[in-house]
Amino acid sequence: MDEAMQACPCSDKYSAQEVIPTIHELPDIRNEVLQLYNTRLKNSIKEGEEKLRLMQRSSFHLGIHQQPTLQFADSMLWGLINHQRLTRVMKDATDIVNLLLNFLETAFADIIEGHQELEAFIIKYKDCVVDSDMAASMQQTLQRTFEYLNDFESRITWNHVPLKLRLHLQHEYTAHIPKLFTSLIIKGPVIFDRSALCVTSNIVHLHWEVAGQQSEVPDEEFEIWVKSLDTDEEFRQSTCQSYNIQIDDLLPDTQYRFSVKRADDTGLLCGQWTDNIVLKTDISK
Repeated sequence: MDEAMQACPCSDKYSAQEVIPTIHELPDIRNEVLQLYNTRLKNSIKEGEEKLRLMQRSSFHLGIHQQPTLQFADSMLWGLINHQRLTRVMKDATDIVNLLLNFLETAFADIIEGHQELEAFIIKYKDCVVDSDMAASMQQTLQRTFEYLNDFESRITWNHVPLKLRLHLQHEYTAHIPKLFTSLIIKGPVIFDRSALCVTSNIVHLHWEVAGQQSEVPDEEFEIWVKSLDTDEEFRQSTCQSYNIQIDDLLPDTQYRFSVKRADDTGLLCGQWTDNIVLKTDISK
């Protein structure tokens, strides 16, 4: 009875038979729930939501690689590919991307559901309305949520390295023909750096970055689109190989929509994200 009282200060409202089975059968369930809820789960949901959003906005490309010991020029490489098989490989790779994204979305939804169930359990425990069946159910929820977290976190990191695919582009392979390998390359979305924007009455200086990319990649090309929202001016489109651009000859006191995306679509399977921002130029002095 003393043990039950220590575990549940308000246990005088309920019989000892309602609390003691929980204490004796699952003595650490409350501490396990609190540990997961207050540390890893809380942090993982916030970080996981951001990572999932970035993955959903990433672009997915089919990479084609040769054996390191046999390197052919790109023009000759394309001649070695069976293009009917390439079409099938790209479809299969796209299906893999869709399966990956669907898995991540479902796993994250399951993590959220587990979080809500554990949160409800903590509240009920404080109110001393926990019985052995509820505690046993929470232990199962705890285990499932751990598994969802591990699966989600292991797959969400695939964007850091190419994912090898068991998809073949050739009917045959001999010593005279280099064997080709395929991989799924995941590139982070191109996003405007809102903190580095500069606006005057007729000039806007734009900066952007690639999410998850530690440094700027030389010669990577981007498309920039400009559209006035206050006039009938046509779209203006330009490309550049830097991570910033200055847009001149804008009208004062006018709203413009600016868009940026990665220009290279080589082997693109799906997911070419376009980031947009609306800015208003200053009033001319």
